[in-house]
Amino acid sequence: MGGDRESGGSGVTTEVPPRRRPASLPSGRETIAPAGNRPKTEEKTQTEGTRDWSGIGHGRLAEGESEAAVEAFRRAVSLAPESAAAWCELAGALEISENPKFAVAAYREALKLESGMSEARNNLGNVYARLGRLDEAVECYRGALGVSPERAEVWFNLGNAFGGMARWDKAAGAYARAAELAPDDHRVAYNLAYADAGGGDLDRAAEGYRKAARLAPDDYEAWYNLGNTYLDLGRHDESVDAYRRAIEANPSDHEVWNNLGNALMESGLLEDAVDAYRQALTLHADYDIAWNNLGTAYEKNDDLERAAEAYGHAIRITPDGVTFHLNRASALARAERADEAAEHMVIALGLAPDARNLLPCFDGLALLLEHPTVRERLRTS
Repeated sequence: MGGDRESGGSGVTTEVPPRRRPASLPSGRETIAPAGNRPKTEEKTQTEGTRDWSGIGHGRLAEGESEAAVEAFRRAVSLAPESAAAWCELAGALEISENPKFAVAAYREALKLESGMSEARNNLGNVYARLGRLDEAVECYRGALGVSPERAEVWFNLGNAFGGMARWDKAAGAYARAAELAPDDHRVAYNLAYADAGGGDLDRAAEGYRKAARLAPDDYEAWYNLGNTYLDLGRHDESVDAYRRAIEANPSDHEVWNNLGNALMESGLLEDAVDAYRQALTLHADYDIAWNNLGTAYEKNDDLERAAEAYGHAIRITPDGVTFHLNRASALARAERADEAAEHMVIALGLAPDARNLLPCFDGLALLLEHPTVRERLRTS
């Protein structure tokens, strides 16, 4: 999925990547309860001074003063170095203050003291994930689940880690378990759909995005990805409906308008497609993909001069866009402007010599193969 979408005999429709990224890692970090609310098992290693510094740390966090909170929790740890809870509090503050490497060390100290702390393993996994150390994140999440196997958020995080490694089957399995434990969480349904799409099961992905959108009707990303999935499945009318729902939730996203245009064009509704592309360009005037797609819509409607003009806008924004040059060459050739067309075809071949393999996709380019400039370029390339 992704890349260029062939849209028929004239021109090639270039689409935005068809799936948005999955929901980000939840905070997932379970801070130990402030002093006075901790489980009694923790009280044995806490002194009055430790609880005082812990309370100060939580107060600083509530005020958004993460660095001051770190210092307070460091004082608490210095008074009770055998307290796993104190180390976890310090680790959480270090994570919030954007010191993930030190947070790793603090969580590891907590786990040396109490290896069965599910929340510490989950939180450490989240820090590893932020650092891109996904294999270690997986190990932590599995450790957390070994202690507390019914925690939906940890299964969700495990799915995110596998997804980050494009291990889609394992990601889907983890999200599916999270969905069993949290059936009404739209993030879980959304990410499960994302993993199914990554693994190539588009029908199941569509079902998942529908569920996510049903659970959170204002989540335009779910509607957007549902539209993309329907488009990949060739279910164009349903794709149009999904994109329109995405636009209702967020009318200012130029990519959604662009892909609505793609779905409308695939449905043969060229004038409506033009309107959608123009709306995308109203929102983002330098959106080269929408200029290219607008040109394709005009070319499909045999409005070759406007097509060439739109492709020209795309080229001015992205001069090395091979597809844009080929599209403009096709439109100009069909408009009997062979010399100009040949110039763009030669530019495209200079940018990517293997672009010759794309020539059968463009009606107008067959007319150029005997042009002297093109023939010389093909001979020497």
